Amino acid sequence: MSMSSTVPASPNAHPGFFQAAHWILGSIFAAVACVMCNKRILSLFPTPFLLTTTHFLLTSVGQLVRTLVSSSSSRKVKDEEDDDAKEQGWTSSLGERNTMPWWEAAKIGTLGNCSIGIMNLSLGRNSVAFYQLTKVSLVPGMVLFHFLVYGRKTKLETCFVLLVITVGLVLATVTDTDLGLSGLLIGLAGVLGTVSFQLSMETAQRRYSVSGLDMQMAIAPWQLLCAFVFFLFSTDEISLLLAILGGQDERIRTLNTTELAFWWTCSCTAAQLTNYYCYTIIGVFSALTYQVCAHAKTILVLSGGLIFFGGQATWDATHLSGLVLTVVGIIWYSQIKHAEQSRSSTSGDKEKKT
Repeated sequence: MSMSSTVPASPNAHPGFFQAAHWILGSIFAAVACVMCNKRILSLFPTPFLLTTTHFLLTSVGQLVRTLVSSSSSRKVKDEEDDDAKEQGWTSSLGERNTMPWWEAAKIGTLGNCSIGIMNLSLGRNSVAFYQLTKVSLVPGMVLFHFLVYGRKTKLETCFVLLVITVGLVLATVTDTDLGLSGLLIGLAGVLGTVSFQLSMETAQRRYSVSGLDMQMAIAPWQLLCAFVFFLFSTDEISLLLAILGGQDERIRTLNTTELAFWWTCSCTAAQLTNYYCYTIIGVFSALTYQVCAHAKTILVLSGGLIFFGGQATWDATHLSGLVLTVVGIIWYSQIKHAEQSRSSTSGDKEKKT
C-alpha cells in the first residue's frame, strides 16, 4: 500500500523537535494500532481478503487525490517556469517523472497483494507473536533468496546474527500451542510472497529508475483489482458474508456490528497513516531512522499480543526468551548494515576527493 498524501517537499529540510517527534511516534502508534485492529477484526469477522480489498480501495482513492493535487501543482509551477524559459531562451522539463511498463506494475501489484493478503490470513489464523515473527523472518529469508537466486554471499558476522535470529524464531515458534500445520504453512507462504514482492520492487526501481512513491502509485490500482478478485474467489468469505447479511448465520446474533465498524474504520485509518509516516520518515530522515522505529514497533506488537491476545503458553519462558533473542538479533543486524553503509559512504567520499 502507499500513502494517501504527499510527503514534505524538501527531504533536506530540518523539522522541529515536536514535528519530528510527531512523525516518529505517529509511525510507531499507527503501525501497532493497525496490527491490533486487524487482529480484532479477524477474530470477529474472519474475512482477510475483504479487509485487504478495503485497505487497497482507500489507498487507490488516496493515490488518485494525490495525483490530481500533484499534477495541478506541477502544471501551475511548470507554466510559470515555461514562461520564464521562453523569456530566457531555454526549455523546462519540470514535472516529468520516470514510469514503468504496465505489465511490470501488474506483476508487482499482484505479488504485493498476495503478500499482504496471505499475511492478513496468517494474522487471523495464528497468534500475534507468530505473525510478527514471520515478518522478522523476512531478514534471513531475503538473505537466503539472494544467495539462491543471485549467488550473493554474506559475511560470516552477518551469518552469525542471522543464526541468532533463526534460533530465536525456533524457540518462540515451537512453544506456540496455537500454531498448527495449516497456520505454519500460511505463515511460510506469506514470507515467500513478501520476499518475492520486495525483491521485485527493488529490481524494478533500479531498472526503471522510479522513486518509491511513483512505484506505489503505479501498482496501487493493480493491487486493488487483484485483492478484489481474490476476495471474489474466496468462497469461505463470500459464503460467510452472504450468510450474515441474510441473517442465516448464527454469528449474526452475537456479532456487534457497531464494534466491527469501529475497528474496521480504525484499521483503515491506521493503514493509511502507517504509509504516510513511512514515506515521510524515510524521505525527511533516512531508512535507518525508519528501521529504528520498526524495532520499537516489533517490541510493542509482541507486547500487545502478549497482553491482549495471549494465552497460557504465550508466557512460557522458552517462548519469551525466543522473542527477546529475535529482537536482539534484528537490532544487531541493523547495526551491522548501518556500519557497512557508513564505510561505503566514507570510501565513496574519499574516491570523489581523489
